Amino acid sequence: MIGSFFILMSQEKLESPDDVRSYLYAEKLGGLLVEEYKQKDSLEEASRSVLERTEIPTEVRLEVLNEEGIVLFDNFGLREGEKVDVMEMAQLFVLSKENEPLEERMNYHIVPLIIEGKEIGLFILSYPVTIILEPLYRNMVVTFLIALFSALVVFLLLALFLSQWLLRPLQEMVTATEKIAGGDYESRLTIQSGDELGRLATAFNEMTEKLYQSRKREKELEQLRRDLVANVSHDLRTPLASIRGYVEGLLDGMADDAEKRKRYLQVIYDKALILQRLIHDLFELSRLERGILAMEKVKVPASEMLQELAEKYSHDAELVGITFQVEIEPHLPTLFVDPIRVEQVLTNLLQNAFRHASAVTLRATLEEQKIKISVEDNGEGIASSQLPYIFDRFYSGEKSRSRQRNGTGLGLAISKEIVSAHDGTIWAESEVGKGSTFSFFLPVYR
Repeated sequence: MIGSFFILMSQEKLESPDDVRSYLYAEKLGGLLVEEYKQKDSLEEASRSVLERTEIPTEVRLEVLNEEGIVLFDNFGLREGEKVDVMEMAQLFVLSKENEPLEERMNYHIVPLIIEGKEIGLFILSYPVTIILEPLYRNMVVTFLIALFSALVVFLLLALFLSQWLLRPLQEMVTATEKIAGGDYESRLTIQSGDELGRLATAFNEMTEKLYQSRKREKELEQLRRDLVANVSHDLRTPLASIRGYVEGLLDGMADDAEKRKRYLQVIYDKALILQRLIHDLFELSRLERGILAMEKVKVPASEMLQELAEKYSHDAELVGITFQVEIEPHLPTLFVDPIRVEQVLTNLLQNAFRHASAVTLRATLEEQKIKISVEDNGEGIASSQLPYIFDRFYSGEKSRSRQRNGTGLGLAISKEIVSAHDGTIWAESEVGKGSTFSFFLPVYR
């Protein structure tokens, strides 16, 4: 656009009567010659007078010929007095010769000198073609430089934009990576684009989320390990301390009669059984969690199996004065389970219920190709804030039902793993002051 402006300006200048390259300029000088001729009555004197009053570039040649073709005036002084023939006059109209180099070519403007309708001579203005080309070359150079500068500015602006567009996300990634290296796994990228950087940011966030979850799980496992060590240490230390105390009493002769010694030995025996159960439960839970405890699954009629187990628990409830109700739907479908492990789950749930309630109900129903087995009691209930944790090993909540009255604190955790090994789910519902319901699903055999 700027280059076109300069070229148009040059064209307008070539059409100006004040530009020596313009034909209008030649006509203006011709008019001055005619006016001067009227006063001096001599073309030669008129020419010299006009030349003195006019600034003519040194490379511009002015020639004045009379009607006979004789050169009366030549500011270069090369052909004054010579006669120009018709053929040479015609040659003056040719802009350039093909065999001449560009710097030797001439451009001509020929103006007839006419007074009162009579031609008294010719005025010839000639100049090298380079006079026209040099401004064009300058304009071209200026245009090229301006275009080059404009392109350079555009390139720099584009480079700045691209650098910001590319480097900002990369810098954000570097910052996020440094944060992750420093242990901050919650750092995320906010790049939202559909290009490769956007896909890279999405993959980066997914990787970071996995790292965060993995690290979170590691912390949870580490906390569980510490809790396990602390709980096991506590649960081992308590009976061991009791055993040690009674053994020291025996050694010191505090049990001086047979009845007292028998009572001491019975306490020692009971504490040893607690230690044995604790170690057994820990070992069994570890094998369940690792999936290496084999389940000896067989096809079992659900109603018959549950009725047989209910009869066993009815006797236990009667011994401790618990009202025990059984509501098992008849003709329940067949289950593919390990009966001993299912009995272990029910034993854990019912023993907990017997310790905390005066009335317990065992129910079994069919729901969407799953058998739902529930143990409901009217005990003190469990706070809702503790329900998510009661199936954790050694859970030591204030209302924990699995750690009272000589429990190991592992029964519910073991029950959860056994149910999971049968592709089932177990959960608890409770309301403080109204009781609790522990339920689990077992899929029907197909």
